[in-house]
Amino acid sequence: MQMGSDLDGADAGLSPAPPIPGERLHHLFHSITFGVFALLLVTLIYTLVLSLKDHVNRLVLQILAAGFSDAALLLQSWLYLTVADGREFRSLGLSFHPGWFKELSAGLAAGAALIGAVTGIMVVVHVVQYTGVARLSWGGAAPLAVTGLFLLLAAALEEIGFRGYAFQRLVDATGALGAVAITSFLFGLGHFGNPAATPLSIANTALAGAVMALGYLRTRGLWFPIGLHFAWNFVLGPLASFPVSGIGLMSVFNVRVAGPIWLTGGDYGPEGSVILTVVCLGGIVLLGRGSGIVSSRRRLNAVE
Repeated sequence: MQMGSDLDGADAGLSPAPPIPGERLHHLFHSITFGVFALLLVTLIYTLVLSLKDHVNRLVLQILAAGFSDAALLLQSWLYLTVADGREFRSLGLSFHPGWFKELSAGLAAGAALIGAVTGIMVVVHVVQYTGVARLSWGGAAPLAVTGLFLLLAAALEEIGFRGYAFQRLVDATGALGAVAITSFLFGLGHFGNPAATPLSIANTALAGAVMALGYLRTRGLWFPIGLHFAWNFVLGPLASFPVSGIGLMSVFNVRVAGPIWLTGGDYGPEGSVILTVVCLGGIVLLGRGSGIVSSRRRLNAVE
């Protein structure tokens, strides 16, 4: 997919000169330490918040845990950027610069399109059949809104964690290809313990991580990958009514799935299907070679 040359060309004149070996080690050290501290911090927050499960609704606790973890990682990112690196916080890629909403909207559209393609193919090959509208447990749009809030906060958390500061410094240390490969592998590995996970589902999750990483590299912002990640999970879960990475959420429709696990994904959901493998590879090619997504050039120019 010629990722290195195409992405470098997309940001020609905006990227800093390649760092010297000592600077590469500096960036690598910061990437690793950030990742370790972030993992410990998020684990601690989730442990403390979820310990209240006997007193508070579990979904509410999940929302609180994701929200607190988002805030904690943003604070950690601010400390690393401003204190350790001497950069502005907006270089993380979450400032409200001109064009941020366009990037977010493009990410939402891309995530919905990818999962829409997977669902459509599964219907066409007759491994999925929709049999009617599900009965929602507490009426109206409230279940969708609460589930959507949870998925938005969770998507932001994973993007800040996997495509935020640590990934960005890894790009400085190893180049785009190395950073995408390493973080995508870790992203897939991070879902190893999910219910009904298979080797194919882990590989697909790594491919999805590559799609989101390319979204960051194409825009040099986190709005696109956050939008893509949220739409991916929201369309896959509540709207298409499948498990998301093996986790069942509320469903709008009743769905009947029949076929081999390699084709349907089994209890893990379509993310464990070879159909998603093909769609993800197509997304990687489009993002790696395409030029349709407009980079935040004005913001990058101001920062660098």
